Amino acid sequence: MQTLLAWAREVWPYLFSIAYVCGAAWVTVDAVLRKRHTPAIVGWVGLAWLAPISGAIAYYLLGINRIQRSASRLDRQAAAGPAEAASRAATPPAAQRPAAIDLPHPGIAGLVRLGDRVTRRPLLEGNRVEPLVDGDAAYRRCSPRSTPPSGRSPW
Repeated sequence: MQTLLAWAREVWPYLFSIAYVCGAAWVTVDAVLRKRHTPAIVGWVGLAWLAPISGAIAYYLLGINRIQRSASRLDRQAAAGPAEAASRAATPPAAQRPAAIDLPHPGIAGLVRLGDRVTRRPLLEGNRVEPLVDGDAAYRRCSPRSTPPSGRSPW
C-alpha cells in the first residue's frame, strides 16, 4: 500500500497534465466545429485552457446545447408532416427496389446514389436535361425566334 501511495505522489502531476491537455483539446475541437458564434468559441476555448479540468467539465455540463439539438430534430420531423413521414417509411431502400430508370451515362450513378440517400426517393423518368456547349447554343434554345447576339457585350 505504501508503494502505491508513493507511486501516486510521483505520478499525479503527469496524470493531471494529461487529463488537462486532453480535456482542453476536446473542448477546442468541439467548440470550433459546433459553435456558430465566434465570441462563444473564444470564451469556451479560453475557459478550457485557463481553468484546468474544471473548464472542460463546465463545457461538458453547460456548453453542449442538448436541448436545441433535440428540438431541431423534432422540428424537422414535424415539418416533414405525417404524409411525408409515411411516404419515407413506405419507400424501401435502394437495394430492395428495382431501378427506376436506365442510366444513360455510367458516371451519373454516384449522383443518383447521393440523391437517393438525401431525398430517400427513387429517380424517375420525366425530366430531360440537355447540356449545351456555350452561351450561343443556350440563347438559341431559350428564344428560338431571336437571332443570336452579334458578339458585342452591351456593357
